[in-house]
Amino acid sequence: MKVNAMKNRWVMTGLVLSLAFNFTFLGALGYRLWEKKKNRPPDAGRTVRREGPPPEGHLALRKDQKERLAKLRKEFFPKLRETRKRLEQERKDLGTLLLKEKTDTVEIVKRLDRVGELQTRIEKMVVFQMLKESESMDPRQREVYIKMIIRRLGERPPGNRENPRRNPVKPDDTKPKQEKQP
Repeated sequence: MKVNAMKNRWVMTGLVLSLAFNFTFLGALGYRLWEKKKNRPPDAGRTVRREGPPPEGHLALRKDQKERLAKLRKEFFPKLRETRKRLEQERKDLGTLLLKEKTDTVEIVKRLDRVGELQTRIEKMVVFQMLKESESMDPRQREVYIKMIIRRLGERPPGNRENPRRNPVKPDDTKPKQEKQP
């Protein structure tokens, strides 16, 4: 009897501690969410229509410009998807070749060339599409548009040369260290 009562006491203690831990965790999580919501500006997450010129980074396209962009994109994206599918297939085929016991280096080089060609084709398609889309834009819209696209492509916009998150290696770190001679 005494052993059974002791086991029950340990089980109950474990359950109480588990419940206390879970309530503490949920309380801390709820408090963080409440603090985040409390410190948020009143118009956060909502679109606010402003009078005057559009803010920096906003295209403010006219109706005819929007229609032209929609038409160009409707023609462009199916072609881009098809090229990306072919690129994905070539990469899979390359992977299959690499997994074979006897590697055919000539065939691997051919696949690599095809992958490179398709990647180059995609980049050219995107750049020429950007040029087509920006033809009907005024200079300010064009500049904002190009910077937006560059950011999406993962490149730094022109003029943003020092970005520590993008380039963690400093130029001095790339040089081999020379030993001091006595």
